[in-house]
Amino acid sequence: REPDSPYKCFEFRERLLLLIIGQAQARVLVAEENFLAAQHTRLKVIAAGFSVVRAIYQGAKVLPAVAELKPDILVMSAALPGQSSTALTRQLMAERPLAIILLTKSNDEEMMKEAICAGACSYLPKPVTTGRLSIALKFAAIYARQLCREPIQ
Repeated sequence: REPDSPYKCFEFRERLLLLIIGQAQARVLVAEENFLAAQHTRLKVIAAGFSVVRAIYQGAKVLPAVAELKPDILVMSAALPGQSSTALTRQLMAERPLAIILLTKSNDEEMMKEAICAGACSYLPKPVTTGRLSIALKFAAIYARQLCREPIQ
């Protein structure tokens, strides 16, 4: 998408630079398949320089947590108990769009395509390194800004 004016192009580049050097933070919700995985991912998100608003480990709690906490980014396991990650991604994107990063142990290419088509902005294989997660979070923060929601501080 082309910017409307050179000023907007400069503004986007400035925001991008601020995100890359870590001066702007996005609020992150972590949703994993169990307590230990949730805490492990939470620590990686913090190590990447982002703020975690909550770490949960039950699929049924994702929608209420997103509604209550209004995160900019959701880092979610593709194997949440009792919940299809693709269906949940579709529902979230319809109700309250946000940047979604899916983490998976599977290399199922069809599942990856479905997740991206449902609205996920990134799909990372487990175990995910802090470096890879950091890059995905920075791009997700840019994506979240482009959704024109509340500004990231």
